[in-house]
Amino acid sequence: MPMAFATVRYNDKEPAGSRNEGLDNFIQYTSEDGKIFATFYIYKPALADAAMNAVLTDSAIKSRFRPSGAHDMRSLVALGGQERSAIIYGYNSTANGMATAAGFAKIGDWILKMRTSGPEKRAEEVMAALQEGMAAVRLSPETTPQALSLDLPQTCQTKLKSKAKRIEMDDDQRMQASIIGMALGLASLEEIVDEARDNPDGKTQAKNTRRLRPTFDQWCVADRYEIEGFGYAVYRMEDRPGATLVAPYSDTGASFVYQTQLLKPEERILMRHDIGVIDNFGTYSGDMTGSQFRDILLGNSSVIGEMISRNVINAEGNTTTELFGL
Repeated sequence: MPMAFATVRYNDKEPAGSRNEGLDNFIQYTSEDGKIFATFYIYKPALADAAMNAVLTDSAIKSRFRPSGAHDMRSLVALGGQERSAIIYGYNSTANGMATAAGFAKIGDWILKMRTSGPEKRAEEVMAALQEGMAAVRLSPETTPQALSLDLPQTCQTKLKSKAKRIEMDDDQRMQASIIGMALGLASLEEIVDEARDNPDGKTQAKNTRRLRPTFDQWCVADRYEIEGFGYAVYRMEDRPGATLVAPYSDTGASFVYQTQLLKPEERILMRHDIGVIDNFGTYSGDMTGSQFRDILLGNSSVIGEMISRNVINAEGNTTTELFGL
């Protein structure tokens, strides 16, 4: 990472830090007069998507500090020499009298996020710090950031059907759901597993094919809900019945992921993805709606089951699994 860019320098009084065993890191910078601030965040969410993180952060900033709504800048820039690999947002003024900006990129399984802020009368410096900071990042020759798009998910044509219902499981079923959930959870980091299909003999088996999961701009909005005036979206990764639903609830990219079982296409598994963690809440039937995700987040849900397993992913990508209730 750079030691200095624009009008800011590395802040050795507030040194770089690391949380969650190296999965959540930050580096701070300040201007000489202490008025302009910049921070790089480098973290590894279980479902890493820079464009999704950008939209979530934009929504959070506008909801908390920008009641007038729109951002003043939104564009794609180069990172590490790779064109169109970082999304940046800028806000010349906010309700607290500050200008602020944010940038996002995806490098492997990691998200690079940058935030800059300062007095609104120095908005140009704030924007310059973001743009020059992202441009100053250097990557190893074998590392390529993901190419990004400014296109946003559109409304799904495929409507959600019946509300989700929890399926009660015995110990054998809990074990099977834990194993399948681990496979689905890890696959959804970068890949999706094609759904089960029926053979001519009437038996159902899983396809063996894997493919890269659709990028955020290819998703669609399946439902929406609000909590205390803050709006959230429920996305489908593909616009078709049974496609994976993603309900992000934090600007770190923490999300609930609701996807089809491999061998039982009529059943779904509900997982919670966070930094370095995938929690499995068992099997369900039907579609999980926005109101149901809202109730889960508010702790009012009678639908969500007990956690049956947890996958912990370390900085090297190694995974350990803990089972519950068996």
